[in-house]
Amino acid sequence: MSRPVASLVALFVLAATALAQLPPAGQPPASQPSPQEAPASQPTPPSFLDLRRSLDDQATTDLDRRRAIVQLRSLADDRVRPYLLELFGRESMAAYRAAIVAVLADLEPDDELRRLVRESLVSADFALRSAAARALVKVDPDWKRVFRRLLDDEGERSLHGNLVFAIAYSDDEGALDFLREILERHPEQLGALTISYASSRFGIEAVYKDFLQPQLRKQADENLRYAALAVLGQAKDRRFLSGLGRHLSRQERQQTATRWLPLLAGLDDPDAFQVMLEMVDKATPFVERSFLDQAARMQHPKIRAWFRDRGARMPEPCIRRAALANMRAFPEARNVPVLKKLCESDEAETVAAALSALARHARELAEPVIRKCYQQGGVQKAADALDACAELCGDDPTLLADLLQIAGQSRAWELRVVAMRLLQDHHAAEAREILLANAEHARGAVRIGAYDALTYLRDREVVDFLIGRLDHEDGRPLGELVAALTNLTGSQWGRRVERWQAWWRKVRADYPLPPRPERTVVVRDDDGQRYGFYGIDVDSTRVVFVIDTSGSMSARSNTGTTDRIYQAKNELKSALSRFGEKHAFDIIAFNGAPRAYAGRLVKASPVELDKARAWVDALQAAGGTNIYDSLDLALATDDVDTVFLLSDGAPGNGKYVDTDLILEAIRRQNRFRRIRINAIGIGVAGEARRLVETLAKENWGVSVIL
Repeated sequence: MSRPVASLVALFVLAATALAQLPPAGQPPASQPSPQEAPASQPTPPSFLDLRRSLDDQATTDLDRRRAIVQLRSLADDRVRPYLLELFGRESMAAYRAAIVAVLADLEPDDELRRLVRESLVSADFALRSAAARALVKVDPDWKRVFRRLLDDEGERSLHGNLVFAIAYSDDEGALDFLREILERHPEQLGALTISYASSRFGIEAVYKDFLQPQLRKQADENLRYAALAVLGQAKDRRFLSGLGRHLSRQERQQTATRWLPLLAGLDDPDAFQVMLEMVDKATPFVERSFLDQAARMQHPKIRAWFRDRGARMPEPCIRRAALANMRAFPEARNVPVLKKLCESDEAETVAAALSALARHARELAEPVIRKCYQQGGVQKAADALDACAELCGDDPTLLADLLQIAGQSRAWELRVVAMRLLQDHHAAEAREILLANAEHARGAVRIGAYDALTYLRDREVVDFLIGRLDHEDGRPLGELVAALTNLTGSQWGRRVERWQAWWRKVRADYPLPPRPERTVVVRDDDGQRYGFYGIDVDSTRVVFVIDTSGSMSARSNTGTTDRIYQAKNELKSALSRFGEKHAFDIIAFNGAPRAYAGRLVKASPVELDKARAWVDALQAAGGTNIYDSLDLALATDDVDTVFLLSDGAPGNGKYVDTDLILEAIRRQNRFRRIRINAIGIGVAGEARRLVETLAKENWGVSVIL
């Protein structure tokens, strides 16, 4: 069996094992009410007539209908059986029919019930067939013969897993022998499931000799070996660790690392940790992310000591990140000298992680280190230290005084932006005059930050001030100013100052300012001059378009009339056609690597636009998807204030491919300049969709999913 298929099977084993720990269908998990929550009096259980009326009432909800069917099981009433048989005959929904079969299986069996269950076994509905498989064990003495026939039938493969489950969780004394027979007769198709269900139902020791140990031999089938190891790992059995070392080569362990890393971490054992370190050597980004997630939570004292004494100084970035994450998760005084030393690193990411870890330690130990970093460090370190100090010290008066001074007097405009962000939630009133002054700062990013922070002051005088600023802004800052006014007032009057002035003069005296919304409103104007890219306003004069040209962009578009790359090129050329001399732009096309049209913002002259359209026309769909490096290149463009990202897939190339690492890196790169990132996802789902939506949300933009 090929390695990709083997991986899918083994992953299915993990899911199936979790499923096997659930009680059979129709049996709710047992629960014990706490003494404090014991009801004063038990409610009267519903009668047969109550339940029948509920089931016959077409207005009864799905949940109440299923609950009523299950409640019939507990009634000692001769009317239950004939009613359920009659209800089964007239009920059209397979989910209800499956619930009825599960209840009938607990009643006294007879020929009619056996016939109904056997007929349900050949139903087209999977849920009903699954319920019938479990019911047959209870009602038909000849169930094993029926099961053997179904297990031998290749056309019934969709039912096989439920049959094995029904066998494992039956009360039959020969269930384990039957499972052993299935493992011998159907090792390739059902071996992994059989091992999983047998282990979860009967326990590791009961099945080890016959089900697990034989699969740990080198000559055993690869899938069965993986299944046996997975069962041992989930049980936190140390034989998993020895089996992994003896029966999988170093290359195999590295190739299947994402499968084993969570199980090794679950042992929380120094020997298991050494195997994890071996797996992360020359690993893929996905393995590195799995290692980071798992190792950061390991609590064994020796592992934590290794991270502190060695891991934080390792050359591999992945191990250093894991060490710093572990020290953040488990703060102790011995970490502080190590973290203090790391704050002197030349690597910005290491410094940021060290400061973040310090923020979780005792204040008397960490605060002096963090304050020194924002008082004496460069811009990046000072910004990270301010964030860490805010987390550590909260509303400390000394920190508040420092933030007010930085926001109002710092020569580094970047630190003004950071300080205003930290002040706005709870200290906008104290910073009022500073925010008003920064709203007239020469740097656009500072003005944008001030406009956002001023919305935390629900104040008519702030509205006066912002309306007065409308004649002084253009492009992206103007859009943010209008968004701030809309945020404050709940009204949308576009970008023309006379509209705002006329309306505000009329209502100012007694106009109630609404509560602040969670997010800044993106405002569309109605002056006929707006234009967009995939429906998102292009309200900036300094724009970079980042366009996916990977192989998947050759697929059909959402309209079904053209391919995605053709639609993207048309959208881009349409947006460019509205640019004038005041606009500057660049285009970055990416597949496995980014490539720029100009490598800088260029003026949108007629000649330049013609050249850009020809460049766009020549784009072809081929290769992988490198989102991070492409965004990194766009954000590094001088004077850009708006980025449009278009992609139709999950990242598979670049410095970072993990969603969280990409988001974290972009968040850090963009916290000063506050470049708006609008993101369009075509056919994206799961992590790819989360990346598109979160990039826009965290970077003052809009997301569109097509």
